Amino acid sequence: HVHDAVSYYRRALTINPDYTVARAYFGEALLQMGRLDRAKHQLDEIYRRCGKGCAEYDELSQQIANYQQTPSSLP
Repeated sequence: HVHDAVSYYRRALTINPDYTVARAYFGEALLQMGRLDRAKHQLDEIYRRCGKGCAEYDELSQQIANYQQTPSSLP
């Protein structure tokens, strides 16, 4: 369940805010919940910690790009 995962990611980031792997997964979970703004915030946090060259940044930025290209199911 996405909401359970979000709770675990938040806990992990409370323990270690620099854990970029958790931030990337957290961002993906936020996208599943339709929270593009919050997913972008996690991408910014990853950028601050490891730049655009790390795998976590690349992964989440690709997920965000895919999300933005997917037609919305809203009328």
